[in-house]
Amino acid sequence: MSSNAINKIKDAEIKAETLVNDAKDKSFEIQEQMKVQGKEKYDEIVKEAELERQKILELAKKKSKEIEAPILKNAENESQKILNTNGDDLNSIADSIVERIVKNYGNS
Repeated sequence: MSSNAINKIKDAEIKAETLVNDAKDKSFEIQEQMKVQGKEKYDEIVKEAELERQKILELAKKKSKEIEAPILKNAENESQKILNTNGDDLNSIADSIVERIVKNYGNS
């Protein structure tokens, strides 16, 4: 009878070892699955963030163009005024500038 009991104990130990090994294998599989799922989720979050960044960038570009348009138009108008200034006015302005320079620095 003691031999029968010893065999039962050995069988129980073998089953227990098998269960432990199966649990370790299953644990490893679950860890690997979690790594894959974690990487997929990370990639998804990064992709969504990139799309949001693109949207914000496009909106900023659009707003900057709206702001810059009147400034450029005003600069263009002012430059046309300067280009359309007649020669007599330019000579008068140049004479005034020379007069100020001579007045302020002529005696140095």
